[in-house]
Amino acid sequence: MDKVQASVRSIRSEISKAEKKLRLLRSRVGKAEKKKINLELRLLGQAKAVIPTHCFVLLFGKNKEK
Repeated sequence: MDKVQASVRSIRSEISKAEKKLRLLRSRVGKAEKKKINLELRLLGQAKAVIPTHCFVLLFGKNKEK
């Protein structure tokens, strides 16, 4: 379980690193590339938001109560 928890957290940290790199790169490119980068940033944000929702038990060790 610890191994899975560590890998889920490392995935989230890799997503954060990719977002930072894209944000830095976005200011240096043209308009067409900015649209692509904005789309990629939006998708990375959605992926990052989905991980805690679907892997709550792996991240925090107990069931999410509604």
